[in-house]
Amino acid sequence: MNIDYRGKTVLVTGSSSGIGRAIAQAFAESNATVAVHYHSNENGGKETLNSLTGEGHIVVQGDISQPDEA
Repeated sequence: MNIDYRGKTVLVTGSSSGIGRAIAQAFAESNATVAVHYHSNENGGKETLNSLTGEGHIVVQGDISQPDEA
């Protein structure tokens, strides 16, 4: 099933590697604008960002277990 997410923005938490990276890539391939989140792996976050197709994606850092950073 192919869904076109054009015009939609998604936040993928924990997307600096592994399943999170794959999910971010899948959303980008489906035309979503992706916010790549990482907690401590800045290089991984940047690698994910650089691997995404399309434009307008961003990378954000934060500890989502802390309300003031979420």
